[in-house]
Amino acid sequence: KRTGPVVLFLLGVLYFSKIYKVNLYISDSALHPEGMLFFAIGAWGAINNVRLSGFARRTTILLTVSWIALSICKVWLLLKFGETYPYNLLHRFTVILSVICVWRLYDLLPQTVVSACAWKILLPCTFFIYAFHEPAQTIIRTEIVRATAAGPAIYSLCYLLCPIITIVSGLFLAWFLQRNTPRFFALITGGRGKRNQLMPGK
Repeated sequence: KRTGPVVLFLLGVLYFSKIYKVNLYISDSALHPEGMLFFAIGAWGAINNVRLSGFARRTTILLTVSWIALSICKVWLLLKFGETYPYNLLHRFTVILSVICVWRLYDLLPQTVVSACAWKILLPCTFFIYAFHEPAQTIIRTEIVRATAAGPAIYSLCYLLCPIITIVSGLFLAWFLQRNTPRFFALITGGRGKRNQLMPGK
């Protein structure tokens, strides 16, 4: 509220630098630049009522193709040279580009899909899933690897299945908390997900 975009600039510098963590006596991930930057951008946008203007369809498609191409390049750099500074820099840039692309790809969806009742039921759970997915996904992946013979096939399976398992389990947990402890659910999600929005007729 008081510093304006100055903090965003400083966090952006930290985000694009090779600094991953700040060594403190508390948790070494307490000042992780990824989380700090994106939360700060969201907070700044909400405080200042920022609205993103729409892109032309051609621009959205061009950005998406660029995002996919840069992501392929990023994977090649990782496999060829490991986690070098160019890889880390490209990774951070593709993360920002992916947010813009996915945000704008929603505009290309048919209105019937956007207005579908299923989305309205799921919307109150989105922030909960975001907050829930870590460390839940890491725990799920670790347990699957621990219970099986670790190898390329298992790691590939984990890559595909762990997000699905995490999302589905997060949805069921969100629905359970919403139904049985709505005030607690509202507290941990910042007031998101009114009971009548999530459970029509309940």
